[in-house]
Amino acid sequence: MLETRVLPQLLQQIPSQEPLRMWVPACATGEEAYTLAMLVQEALEKLQLSMTVKIFATDLDSQALHVVSQGIYPESIAEELTPTRLQRHFEHSSGQYQVKPYLREMLIVAPHDLTQNAAFSNMHLVSCRNVLIYMQPQLQQQVLRLLHFSLVHQGILMLGSSETVADLSGEFEALEGKWKIYRKVRDVYLPIRSISSQPIYNTSPPSNRNPSRPVQFDRLLGEIYQTCFDGKCLTCVLVNGSNQLLHTYADSDQLLELPLGDLQANITDLVPAQLKIPLGTALHRARREAKPVYYSNITLPRQEQDWVATLKVSPSKNGDGSQFIVIIELDFPRDQNPDALPSELNSETLQRISELEFELQQTRENLQATLEELGTSNEEQQAINEELLASNEELQSTNEELQSVNEELQTLNTDYEAKIQELTQLNSDIDNLLRSTRIGVLFLDNQLNIRKFTPATTLAINIISTDTNRPLTDLTHNLECPDLIERLEQVVATGHPIGK
Repeated sequence: MLETRVLPQLLQQIPSQEPLRMWVPACATGEEAYTLAMLVQEALEKLQLSMTVKIFATDLDSQALHVVSQGIYPESIAEELTPTRLQRHFEHSSGQYQVKPYLREMLIVAPHDLTQNAAFSNMHLVSCRNVLIYMQPQLQQQVLRLLHFSLVHQGILMLGSSETVADLSGEFEALEGKWKIYRKVRDVYLPIRSISSQPIYNTSPPSNRNPSRPVQFDRLLGEIYQTCFDGKCLTCVLVNGSNQLLHTYADSDQLLELPLGDLQANITDLVPAQLKIPLGTALHRARREAKPVYYSNITLPRQEQDWVATLKVSPSKNGDGSQFIVIIELDFPRDQNPDALPSELNSETLQRISELEFELQQTRENLQATLEELGTSNEEQQAINEELLASNEELQSTNEELQSVNEELQTLNTDYEAKIQELTQLNSDIDNLLRSTRIGVLFLDNQLNIRKFTPATTLAINIISTDTNRPLTDLTHNLECPDLIERLEQVVATGHPIGK
């Protein structure tokens, strides 16, 4: 599927002047990254295309990255590759296989933590196979959003056979269900939420096919049972450290106006206006002081008369301060609990507090939006920094190659200079030899132009030193050979000597 359909389509869509960018996070010792490099090289040759290829191979393990950088693997890889590919892309030496330089030049090897560092950007293909299965669902969602950000529009995402895009199915189109190959369909930014801000427990209604629930959640529900039975007619809920409603056990007075069961909402948004401030304050104190907080004598208009509400917020006994039990009891006026703290808030105070809370909420929303923008900018800056580091590594590698080529050229130049000096010496020796023989010798080229002659030649041919490179036909001679020029042309044509 990847070799026959996905890669050819991807390569044909990318402009030739634009580099092909791929990312293999958690690449281990690099087998998958080099496999992609082989497939890309073969596809480019088959399609007769030429483009720059950058495959980012990243991992946390520095030792594994060293193996990727070396590109040396044991002979056992022969079991995973066809003999043709093995011979084409690897060199065998000393019982090991090493990838050929053109494959290594495609890879940019760098350390990277998929769960902590910013993602690389503008990737045409990301292969994150068999990585998500080792993560909790919340972390899986964070990583998937990271990979979504990394891809260009219509970019390809490859997952393992046991992995899916889960809640991001609307952001990806499945190209091949069996091999889990997806295409990014929307070019939007998905906020990467912190894992700690997510609910600790799954608060969706349990499926009939899987009625089991977390053991700790069941224990907390048992604790709520005991607390509720100690009271009278009351409302009892369980919330987390962010005031998020985890479970409603009892609401006999329909104070929340919600059905029983698992819910997900902020508890302060579900109670009447007269309880919002006392409840928010009680939750804050219980979280800060790690002990139960009581508020009593809270006037609550209900059924055309004023009822008195008593509020109790208790930290859960699990000891980690992440859940709180909230109990609200309604009754007619009665004696206050001696340990309770009275709540005396008039309408003007409540109105002013509500206005301040609204302003605070707006400020928080603006701050959150600013933080998200800063987070996005920081991620982009980190991605750019990673790319600059990778480009710097490439430049260093190119500089080393240029230096090596320069050294080779210097060596060749030295050899050529030695040969030139040797030829010059030999030419000088030949000239001296010819002069010493006192024999007239004339050297001509194929066009009968004079190249060199000995001093004795001037006795037979009217020639001087400035006649070098002139045609012999321009000169006269006193030789008894009127057809000298014709004979010379015959020697040039046949290559056989003529004597007289």
